[in-house]
Amino acid sequence: MIEGRRAGEDAPDAIVAVVDATNLRMNLRLVLELRALGRPMVVALNMIDAARAQGLAIDSAVLARELGCPVVETVAVQRRGHEALLAQVAALQSLPAGSQAPAASSRSPAELQQEVRRILALAAPASPRVQRFRLAVDAVVLHPVAGLALLAALLFLMFQAVFSWAEAPMNDIEAGMASLGGWVGTHLADGPLRSLLVDGVIAGAGGVLVFLPQILILFFFILLLEDSGYLPRAAFLLDTLMGKVGLSGRAFIPLLSSFACAVPGVMATRTIANPRDRLATIMIAPLMTCSARLPVYALLIGAFVPERSIGPFNLRGLTLFGLYVAGVASACVVAGASSASGRGAATSR
Repeated sequence: MIEGRRAGEDAPDAIVAVVDATNLRMNLRLVLELRALGRPMVVALNMIDAARAQGLAIDSAVLARELGCPVVETVAVQRRGHEALLAQVAALQSLPAGSQAPAASSRSPAELQQEVRRILALAAPASPRVQRFRLAVDAVVLHPVAGLALLAALLFLMFQAVFSWAEAPMNDIEAGMASLGGWVGTHLADGPLRSLLVDGVIAGAGGVLVFLPQILILFFFILLLEDSGYLPRAAFLLDTLMGKVGLSGRAFIPLLSSFACAVPGVMATRTIANPRDRLATIMIAPLMTCSARLPVYALLIGAFVPERSIGPFNLRGLTLFGLYVAGVASACVVAGASSASGRGAATSR
């Protein structure tokens, strides 16, 4: 389309090449290939604020000199971050018809990479090189077998930590609310107001606050995995697996959040671009076993499941794990049925 060679389309009057300033090395090769077309071009150096925050200094004037075309710095997420680009595009439109840069001769991939390195050495000498350690980590994390095993181990450790670490603060919250209720009860005369405050307000607030440690610990782990860059890799790893039941890999993060509470899980679906995938994730998020169900599960398990060991595992613990697995399995069934019905409706149309 850019070359204007398909379906009799005209070649573009000008080209606007938007590049990521934080990853200039990976973008310059495309810019050089576009420049070889010989069309008037302007390079928009986007995310320049993020590049500077990372300590990356890019000399736009040197970059423009080496590329032979204007280079403007932009920040797309800011209100006026694209004004310089619009002004430069307007300047290109004012050029006389037929004016264009001479087309450059085609280069081999090796020659393009060598030219990229030369330009970076002049315009951005502090540009980070490809990190071999990151590639080695990706080879393990994104492996179809080892990656899934690592993900399962991380999730297991995370949920174990959630329940073990939250036990002490949950007991403290229960004891504190009980002490507060007792103190209020001793200083108020028996009557409707005392019952409202002790049995209603304080007991109700305690019943909600007692789950706060579990939610905070779970979200701490989620933020830790997200800041480390693992969650996007996990979503990529699970994209094929979740696609078999009609879900996107991006649904992994909202569904993981739903184990703490379905409300933030539903809110997290805003990152899913496809409306059908977003709706399917919203529908199955409440099927995840959230923290609010734990008291009910604990009560039912304590009443109907005997205290017995099966090998190294506790029967009640296995029952609770089975309830979590049942929630995930039911979500997969619902997602698969929704995907099948969606395909059927599309076929009928």
